[in-house]
Amino acid sequence: MNKKFKTFLEISKQLNKYGISPILYGSLGVARLIKVNDIDDIDIIVPDIWLTNNFLKFKKIMGDIGFKQDKDYPHEFNRAKKEGHIGFELKSSLKKDLGVIPKAVRVTEINGIKFGELSAKDYLVIYKKVIRMWEKRMAKRVDKARELEKLIK
Repeated sequence: MNKKFKTFLEISKQLNKYGISPILYGSLGVARLIKVNDIDDIDIIVPDIWLTNNFLKFKKIMGDIGFKQDKDYPHEFNRAKKEGHIGFELKSSLKKDLGVIPKAVRVTEINGIKFGELSAKDYLVIYKKVIRMWEKRMAKRVDKARELEKLIK
């Protein structure tokens, strides 16, 4: 079990105490399915209410295990230990932005700690959407580069 996943379990254990069942997301989640060499941060999805109406309480919950809110990114937290950023996303963004149905998320339990995990199919949908988004952005940049080349010739 890698260090980032241990940190995720520590956070999940704390969140479980408040009835929050987090969903593992991002590269760390993908690493539970395939080999991933570049896990920079920990991405976690939580019910919307905790990042909206109950955010002050959420900050306290995270503070109780040593995490502080990032002043530049409100839904990211850090701790003195070099664990990287802990980013939180709204559960509603799963369906709205990514096309994943939250009810279909598999619940996993490790040492009494409960959390959700996305399937390989869910991650494939997500990664294909991200790739299409980046392809569109790159196509625009390629077009601009071609236009600039015409000016220089």
